[in-house]
Amino acid sequence: MRCSLAIMVAGILLSLGAGTAVHAQNTDSTFNLTICNKTSTLVRMMFFHPEGVKDMWMLSGWYQIKPSSCSTFEQLPRGYFYWFAKQDGEMGLVWEGTKRHLCTSTRATWRKVFPNEQCLVGETNRGFSELLAKSPSESINLAGP
Repeated sequence: MRCSLAIMVAGILLSLGAGTAVHAQNTDSTFNLTICNKTSTLVRMMFFHPEGVKDMWMLSGWYQIKPSSCSTFEQLPRGYFYWFAKQDGEMGLVWEGTKRHLCTSTRATWRKVFPNEQCLVGETNRGFSELLAKSPSESINLAGP
C-alpha cells in the first residue's frame, strides 16, 4: 500500500489496507518509508517530524500495518523522522525509542505539536525511535523477539 502525505491526512481514520495505491515522484526533499510487519498480529504506528516552523512538529497515526505485510508511505520530509509502533492487545510488542518523547492518545491523530507539551487527560507520554532519512527510500522491519 502506498500513501502520499496528503493521502495520510485524508485517510487518518481508515486502515491502510482500505486505501488506493498512489504512485508519487520523490523530490530531493522527500523520501519513501516502507514499514514491514513481520509479526502475526496487527501493528499500529504513529509518526512525527519537523513541520517547517522552528519547534513545531506534525504528529499523525495510528496507521495500521497488517500482519506479514508491508506498507509504504511516500513523500515524507527528509531529515529527522520519529516513529512508535505497538501490536494490538494489552500484552502486544512495543517498538519505542528514547530520542524524543511525545504525548499520544488512543484515538486517530493528525495535529501540530510542540516539544515539551504537557500530556492531556487520556494521553500517554511515549518514547519515539529516530530515523535520519538521507536517501530516497528507507525501511523499518518490525519483528518479534
